[in-house]
Amino acid sequence: MIEASFDKERDKMIVVFDGDIFEEKVIDYDELIAEGEKSNILAVSNPAFELFLLLHYKNSYEDDIEPNAEQIIKNQKDGHQTFIYKLLLARTGINPKKNSSIGELAKNIEIAIEQEKKINEDIHQCKGQITCNIGRIIDDIRNDDEITMKQIMVEGLLSIQAGENPRVIEEKLKSFLAPSVREQINEQDGAAEGGEA
Repeated sequence: MIEASFDKERDKMIVVFDGDIFEEKVIDYDELIAEGEKSNILAVSNPAFELFLLLHYKNSYEDDIEPNAEQIIKNQKDGHQTFIYKLLLARTGINPKKNSSIGELAKNIEIAIEQEKKINEDIHQCKGQITCNIGRIIDDIRNDDEITMKQIMVEGLLSIQAGENPRVIEEKLKSFLAPSVREQINEQDGAAEGGEA
């Protein structure tokens, strides 16, 4: 079993928070952000995390967010529920804080990433603006070639150590690559084998 470790030189924690609490309670937001970014990745959703969840629905920007931008950023409570919470509740029909099925939205992460590009993603300029950078952070992590290379190396070393067949190891390691890259490698392998005959 591989033990996970935290490399303080390279690894960072992702700290997720709602922007609206800082607008109301923290005077030195800019200083807080600057300090937080020194050793962490900061994910901000302004006014609240429900905004990011709402972005998982196709056309939610056009249908829910843009037409209600002023009310969303004010995010006033009506009883115990904020405006953005009510928008999300109208879309999902479930209480996102108490119903674990809200996790099913992860299947729509591509939609959320694309929709998020339509709003402000700069956490340094979020005061008074609908803002979210969570999708961008997820996309950056997924596209980090260095992480993929480390995974491939570890898996390869463990497979060699276990004495697995080299062809099995090759196929296992190819599974880490994007389908288009795998196809290119398979085509090159086929051409190389055809040329040897």
